[in-house]
Amino acid sequence: DLNNILFKCEFLKLSLETSGVLLTSPVKLSMF
Repeated sequence: DLNNILFKCEFLKLSLETSGVLLTSPVKLSMF
């Protein structure tokens, strides 16, 4: 199912962005 694949891609992208924000937040906080 193509919609299912697209949904998984969007979900992966979203989770990657979320984890990226969580990873960079402590770094940004420690810089200030």
